[in-house]
Amino acid sequence: MFYYGNMSITEIGEQISVLAVFSGGKISPTILKWNGRAIRARQVTGRWKERRGEDTIFYISFIGEDDVYYEVSFSTKTLIWRLERLETV
Repeated sequence: MFYYGNMSITEIGEQISVLAVFSGGKISPTILKWNGRAIRARQVTGRWKERRGEDTIFYISFIGEDDVYYEVSFSTKTLIWRLERLETV
């Protein structure tokens, strides 16, 4: 866990299930399932991608309905979603 000002950043790195919309060349998570909970995405705050050999990893950050900032990733090679980190105040 890291602290940045009054924010706490926790590295997770776990595989998760995500319900997402793929539209207009963008990926928008709508619900993620983690630790037995379903968390709705309220607002996407950022998108970026990274090439790793033949794989493209898409990263999406968003604010959940629980006011937590989430960063998730999606691999085009493995089709796996991961919860990378979360930030809480």
